[in-house]
Amino acid sequence: MEQAHLVVLADFGIAAGEVAKTVTEVRLSDWRKVAQDRFFRMGFPDFPPEAEAQLAYLGRNAEGDALLRWCGIRLRISRHLIQCDFPCLFKTWTDYEAFRISLDRFLCTLLRPFQSTEALFVPSFWEVESYRFQNDWQQRRLRQLQQKITHKENSYKRSLLHLQHCLGSPAEDFQDKGKAAYWRKNVYDMDTGPLRLTGKLPAPLGTEELISQAELLTQEAVFACMPRCRNNNCPFVAYDKNRPSEERDCRLLPHFDRKKHPDFATSIREEGAAVWNAHCFFSLELRKDHFTLQFRKSIAELLYGERKADFQKVWDYWHRLLRPSETLLASAYAWEGCDETASYADKKRLLDKRLTAYDSVHEVPTWAFAYVLFSD
Repeated sequence: MEQAHLVVLADFGIAAGEVAKTVTEVRLSDWRKVAQDRFFRMGFPDFPPEAEAQLAYLGRNAEGDALLRWCGIRLRISRHLIQCDFPCLFKTWTDYEAFRISLDRFLCTLLRPFQSTEALFVPSFWEVESYRFQNDWQQRRLRQLQQKITHKENSYKRSLLHLQHCLGSPAEDFQDKGKAAYWRKNVYDMDTGPLRLTGKLPAPLGTEELISQAELLTQEAVFACMPRCRNNNCPFVAYDKNRPSEERDCRLLPHFDRKKHPDFATSIREEGAAVWNAHCFFSLELRKDHFTLQFRKSIAELLYGERKADFQKVWDYWHRLLRPSETLLASAYAWEGCDETASYADKKRLLDKRLTAYDSVHEVPTWAFAYVLFSD
């Protein structure tokens, strides 16, 4: 019995005149990093042993759509829609989280240059229950819509309307196997992970200078609380889901093992770092030549979503206070396996080996393979 394959439909925000130029830029991107992801390869029934270095441009069809191909994936760029036909089973995508994450990274690399905002994940075909057919005309109509959605549509908005007509609202639970379903996802939520900032201090600190600086920050640093972004274990606010707490001024709370160290200064001297705010919406770590701000919310929400203005205020405050000469902005996932005690120079070298540097968050094609470097 034939099984449905995965089809992805995405919108895009660039002008019609920019499409041809963007297609060329995307074709010339380095796709080897995507192909080297073993979870991505495992989702394909037959992934080429020698992955293609570039997307192959196949020209245009009779409707004027640009056609491309890469490692068995067929791409169609229409007037208001980008379609990706994957040789992978739709069930493989719904069942295996590691493959979904890897495939999201491929899509972000492809879609972000087109300024895509949303994507629909759809089976290549589905069965419609017979009780939904009121007559032969409606049966033919639903089957025609299914064929149009998965093969011919050139409008993202119409595709979404047709899917809602055929299948209802998008699914939310990957475990719901009892009905035909499709998923609707925000492109910026696909591959980001929690946001981490690492700043290089203007001058290295000695041990006693580090202790003095840490004590000064503990006493004088005052920042705006972001209750919708914090951990619910925050010691300063009693959490009540029915009555959200208001934003207010908050202070740093030192975090150290009180069984090992009698006080904060001793922990800094022995551990080589001052750490604050284990239960806040961010944690702060100060070392001799750099500091790290680790946020609990994702890059998508803090840099592109509704928390963007809130994050900018928080970052402006810490930037003024700590005055970094250089800042690395990356996903927390990019630091996996990194020695926390490493110097700023070593951490920057690690990112350079693994990722590509960009000057702006809006230039990043996918945070799986990129970081942003700010120099002051």
